[in-house]
Amino acid sequence: MKGQGMSLLGKLGWLVAAVLLLAGEGMAAGLAAWIWRITAPFFVGGLLAFLLSIPMMAVEDNLPGGIIKVRRPLALIITLLGVLAALLLAGFLVVPQLMESGKALAQSLPGFWDKTEAWLAVQMEKWPWLAQIPMPDFSKVAEDLLGTVGGGTVSGLSGMMGGLTDFGLGLVFACYILLHRQTLHRQGVQLAMAWLPEDKAKSLFRILRLVGESFRTFFGVQCLEAVILALMLAVAMFICRMPNIALICVVVGITAIIPIFGSFIGGGVGVFLMLAQQPEKTIWFLVIFLAVQQVEGTFVYPKVVGNSVGLPPIWVLAAVTLGGRLFGVAGMILMIPVFRVLYTIIGEVTHQRLKDKG
Repeated sequence: MKGQGMSLLGKLGWLVAAVLLLAGEGMAAGLAAWIWRITAPFFVGGLLAFLLSIPMMAVEDNLPGGIIKVRRPLALIITLLGVLAALLLAGFLVVPQLMESGKALAQSLPGFWDKTEAWLAVQMEKWPWLAQIPMPDFSKVAEDLLGTVGGGTVSGLSGMMGGLTDFGLGLVFACYILLHRQTLHRQGVQLAMAWLPEDKAKSLFRILRLVGESFRTFFGVQCLEAVILALMLAVAMFICRMPNIALICVVVGITAIIPIFGSFIGGGVGVFLMLAQQPEKTIWFLVIFLAVQQVEGTFVYPKVVGNSVGLPPIWVLAAVTLGGRLFGVAGMILMIPVFRVLYTIIGEVTHQRLKDKG
């Protein structure tokens, strides 16, 4: 009876997969979006619980032993306050300066385009062949850019409200997980041992341990690498007397958590700020940023990260690309440890099968 039940479930699963495949991409995407709307708070809560558990466990281990009854709630409160303070500090440092730089850039943009067009006209007189190269209408480009930003703001605000709701529910869910993680762990073990064969349950526990190890290693190493990159950029900008050192380096440090492409996003924000404050130093900033990026990637990254990610470079690139396509920025960050788990499991299974074949 048990085998028949499992067989029936398997057939139903294959039937659902076949229907989705025949229905086409639209129905599959719609079903995925519907599932995400339902499960988003729980997914966000699980992710927040995992991320907060890293500093929370360190805080809990260093609290006095005499407060055993309130040890975990106190550790959670201290962790949440610390994270909130860090976010507020970054927000107060970054957001006002970004707004001020945006206003300055908007005010100077018309004159900047005029100067650019005048400079190009002079160069075309010196080098007539440049006139054969199609040039964009910079004024129209600026108008289209501002219109796109303005139109995207409305849709972005509506999406932000839904995201904040999911985040709030997820945070409540995360706090419950962190406060009762031992109870939830015990219940999960009991469920697995009750409903799965012993060998399958042990395999599941091992996979879950591998997932936790992969995510902890990745986030720890990636955050350390981002801090080192930001500090190196700060030193280089200070030596070259660049403006907005603190703001640019904070932005680069935050965005560098995204593998491969993140630091370049921060560099793009730095170019934006340079154009707003001191346009004549924009090219020099690009040179400094690319030089620091090259030095960090060549000498520092291999020493700090080494093989801790556990993936060949081609699979890291594939993970970041696929994650970005499917889930945006969050997917770019999370897909690398997911790929590491799959890579490890597939490698072990493959080696075992080759060993069995002799």
